[in-house]
Amino acid sequence: MTRNLQQFFFIFAAILLLRSSLHAQDYGKDMQKISDNYSTKNIHFHLKYVFYPYDSIAVATDSIEAYCVMDGKKFYYKMRSGGNEFVYIKNNNYYVVVDYLQKAIALKQSSQAAVPSWNVAQVDSLMHSPTANLTYKDLGNQEGEYDIQLKQGTWNKLSIVFDKSSYTLTKVIMRSSAKGKLVGQKYDKPVIVISYYEYGKQTDNSCFNVSTYFSSTENPVVLSAAYKRYKLLDYIHNSSN
Repeated sequence: MTRNLQQFFFIFAAILLLRSSLHAQDYGKDMQKISDNYSTKNIHFHLKYVFYPYDSIAVATDSIEAYCVMDGKKFYYKMRSGGNEFVYIKNNNYYVVVDYLQKAIALKQSSQAAVPSWNVAQVDSLMHSPTANLTYKDLGNQEGEYDIQLKQGTWNKLSIVFDKSSYTLTKVIMRSSAKGKLVGQKYDKPVIVISYYEYGKQTDNSCFNVSTYFSSTENPVVLSAAYKRYKLLDYIHNSSN
């Protein structure tokens, strides 16, 4: 299930960019403030994604832990899952993916950075759907929660918990009414819980520098000494990859 859970790794980006005309509390204003907080400030935080195949059994079968740095349109994600480690870097020029288990590094143009599997346009369309029901509740301790219920779709219930003082996410819960089998794993009304914690202001932007992995990004691309034994997938100069 790890590979499938990774598909949701970028979901928070879509959530941060939500726009809606639905009315409950100040949903539109709150989401705008949260979006601005992540997209305009240099911040770092940790994430933990946990997959529960059955909503009635609190037993997780897969999880991902990640460290994230965001600076405008640039990002750095270091993710650990199932004994493997991945790094995703997007700066002004390049998008780099490092797979430590497979010992492979992919180099792409910044514009080729991965699009969230649940993209912004799709989320926005769902929020404007007449079948969507949005409610809000105050959780106390400066936390608020929006619950979005959809009558259709695989993941038909979404809960967004956020800190009202800092306008940062603290938890996102996705629930599904689906039942089936995926990559050998049975599931019945699965749940994904994404926790956000240990926020801070980012002052060191060296993580966006790809020179850690490359001695040269010109053609031919040369890997740095530390990664010279890795397989290079050059999507900029070699379109056949």
